Amino acid sequence: MITPGQAVQTYPQLARLFEMRSTPPAWHFTQTLGPDGEVHAVVGVRVWSDGYADSMGILGQEDVQALRVNPNGEKVWKSTDTLAVVLDELAALPAPGQQNAPHLAIAGSVHELHHLRGLPRAQ
Repeated sequence: MITPGQAVQTYPQLARLFEMRSTPPAWHFTQTLGPDGEVHAVVGVRVWSDGYADSMGILGQEDVQALRVNPNGEKVWKSTDTLAVVLDELAALPAPGQQNAPHLAIAGSVHELHHLRGLPRAQ
């Protein structure tokens, strides 16, 4: 395992992830390791007091996905792009209950981050 400082030194954009940890509600991050012991994915989640939840999966700088689900577990927002773009979109995403915050369920499975467990990505 590496320290946050080491991670940021290797991937400067990750500094925003650690900044997001300190913005209520806090993001909680974990990593999955591949068979070689190297980091395979970084996964983050934050749960809002009203039951909404945001999650983010990072397989690399170019393969990042984030979702927001409502208290019923229905997906209401999704972004799939580069790390920089997804972080920008998450930073601009209004908190649940705020004006323009997504709240209507959209098509697709809430289990879309399944590819982070090493399963093939759905197209």
